[in-house]
Amino acid sequence: MLEPTVLAFIGAQSVLSLVAWRKGTPQMLRTILTIFANWIACEGYVLYTGDPTPWVWFAAVDTIACLIILRQPAGKWQAAIGAIYLGQVIVSFVFGARNILYGANPYTTYDYWLMLTRLGWLHFICFAGWTLHHGGAGSAISRVRRRMLGPVAPRSASVDR
Repeated sequence: MLEPTVLAFIGAQSVLSLVAWRKGTPQMLRTILTIFANWIACEGYVLYTGDPTPWVWFAAVDTIACLIILRQPAGKWQAAIGAIYLGQVIVSFVFGARNILYGANPYTTYDYWLMLTRLGWLHFICFAGWTLHHGGAGSAISRVRRRMLGPVAPRSASVDR
């Protein structure tokens, strides 16, 4: 039986993948598929080996995901998602260094998983913000604002889209 958080993750992944496929850009699709592949690689490794905290594996897989996402990022949203992966790499190395220096501790293991879970959900929050900004609610709000306030000066070309 899958845990509720795993089911929620799969549901969020499915919805965001569908949005990226239907109305997104190639960078959006690359990003969401990288997030999913990263999760499959990490969860699969834990299930296959039985090691609940393979921090070296997590750091390696997260580094690869970070490099894939940050390869010619489409803007600030995609760069933020890549930066979150960099944060996960740092968290993994801090956890590993702590275990090497002081030995394994169930409390630090819990904190490690909690931090990785929170960063994982932060990926989805950033991705959802990116999709909304890319023509979802962001453009609807702009249309309402134009109707209420009149024309607005055009944005510069450097604004993240």
